[in-house]
Amino acid sequence: MQQLEASNHALGDPEALDRILKEKGYWFFRNVLDEDAVTALQNEYESVLRDHDLIDADSTDYIWNGNSTEAIGDGLNVMLFPQLRERRVWQNFVAHPAVNAFIEELLGGPLDWLTSSDFYRMVAPTQELPEDPYQGRHQDGHGLPGVDFMTCWIPLNDIDADVGGVTLCLGTHKHGIFHGNWFNPDYAPEAAWARADYSRGDILMFVPTTMHSGLANRSDRFRLSLDIRVVRPRSAPPIYGTITAIDSSGYSIRDDRTGESFTLEFTETSHLRGRKPGRGEIPAIVGPDEIAKLLPAGSKVMATRDGRRAVLLRPNEYPPDKR
Repeated sequence: MQQLEASNHALGDPEALDRILKEKGYWFFRNVLDEDAVTALQNEYESVLRDHDLIDADSTDYIWNGNSTEAIGDGLNVMLFPQLRERRVWQNFVAHPAVNAFIEELLGGPLDWLTSSDFYRMVAPTQELPEDPYQGRHQDGHGLPGVDFMTCWIPLNDIDADVGGVTLCLGTHKHGIFHGNWFNPDYAPEAAWARADYSRGDILMFVPTTMHSGLANRSDRFRLSLDIRVVRPRSAPPIYGTITAIDSSGYSIRDDRTGESFTLEFTETSHLRGRKPGRGEIPAIVGPDEIAKLLPAGSKVMATRDGRRAVLLRPNEYPPDKR
């Protein structure tokens, strides 16, 4: 598999950083995040593993002790961890002055982080390798139309080829969003995939159209990482608001950050998501007739728009602070 190229040489040179992002669709920086901030974040993850008796008391490398991981969930729900959300773990991390300053300088402006789009990953070892090593491949932009953002993936322990980590499909960022599916196999040949050996202090950032996947953990220890998404400065931020009225043709919303009220209309291209029973916190795509039942008046939502047309409407139970 190809190796990701570090972008550290371009730090402090906005034009070089812009060229790298346009050409490669990602930035990969080694050993740039503040040690104290990363340690505080790592300690929060460790507390979950210890609370659920998944690592032994004397473990220093997050080696799995073989106890059932059912307590921390499975599939997509394993990444949500309401207790970490309640403690505002990722918000505290990005609020650290050194972390904020580094990413703010990279992007060239004040930071606006997407809420309800945070994933705390504690991936246990597996003995059954998937037939398709990239079975989870997708583009993050598929589920967040109308938002110009970057995904930030942050490893919290050393992640070699056995532990797995994120792999990117190089070149896919140049083909836009693959509408109708989470990926397009025509643009994902085996030779296009690339990864790196990741360490604490690293950060991998990529654009919404970069296809990527998590690899299986074939080691004896948990893989710990955080991924969060930041709106690129000088682009329109999403609306975080409260629905005041809704029907099959559109909705009225009050922006919780600005107090502005407005009405948006649903069209054939509006991307509507609501929480269906049995899906935990993962919003499913729904039709206009269902949205009023799943997101009634009073619901907290994140939305994007094109004039009066609703581009995206989805649940957002963790609204940001007011501006």
